[in-house]
Formats: sequence, structure tokens, C-alpha cells
Amino acid sequence: MSPELARVVDFYETLGPEGLEAALAAVYAEEASFVDPFNAVVGRAKIAAIFRHMFQSLESPRFEVVETWQREQVAVLRWVFEFRFRQRRERVSVEGMSRLVFDPEGRVCEHVDHWDASSQFYTRLPFLGPLMRLLRRLVCGRSGCASAAR
Repeated sequence: MSPELARVVDFYETLGPEGLEAALAAVYAEEASFVDPFNAVVGRAKIAAIFRHMFQSLESPRFEVVETWQREQVAVLRWVFEFRFRQRRERVSVEGMSRLVFDPEGRVCEHVDHWDASSQFYTRLPFLGPLMRLLRRLVCGRSGCASAAR
């Protein structure tokens, strides 16, 4: 594993609200882009705002990187993100992947997250969940979709 990829893995596995900006500066370029199912931002300050919101909205959020792959300046992380909604006790586990591009200084300049927000997130929300599960059953029919049971 390259030193820059090791820094990213360590960043995510030890991520916390204390010292967030300094930790981000060690890993992300000033004008890095970040895209996930909820956000599309450019700039380290905006990425920091996403993480601050995560820590304010969720209880005990944590990432575990379970697999990495890298070729030259492009890396892929497969991860599991676990948390609890502040209003509920149920522990939620989301599996996903991140594609990262490193700049010449070894900092992340592009970050794109890929994960299924529908089956892994929306279906767990109190009011939206039942509707999402109904829509999945309607779309999948009797044959069922691989993720319809989630």
C-alpha cells in the first residue's frame, strides 16, 4: 500500500470531530472534489462541513476499510460505514466503495463514493422506509430483486 493510500485509510478509520480540519489538510487537496449520493462539493472547507454535519446528525459514526486497490494515482477503497441515528437505537451498516485520485503531492484531489442509498439508507428512515420497501416490491415483482429483501 502506498504511503498516500495508507494515510487515507488511517484518516477514515480514525475519523473524529476533534482536529478534523488538520486531518483533512493532511489527506485532501485544498480544491478537492467530493461526490456521494447526497453531496457534490469542491473545496476542503466544504468537505469538512459534510463531516461536521455527519458528526452532529449521527451517533458513533465509524468507517472500516476492508479492501484497497491502487494503480498509479487512482485508488479504490471498499468500506463499511456504521452508525446510529440519534433518535433510534438501531445500528446501521452501509457498504460502499470510494474512487480516489491523488494529486502530485499525494493528496486526494477527487473523491467519488458509490453506495446504494435506497436499500442501505432510505429504507431505514421512519416515514420514507415503508414507501421505499413498497416501491422495491412493486418494481421487483414476484421474482424479487437481490436487494429487495433488505
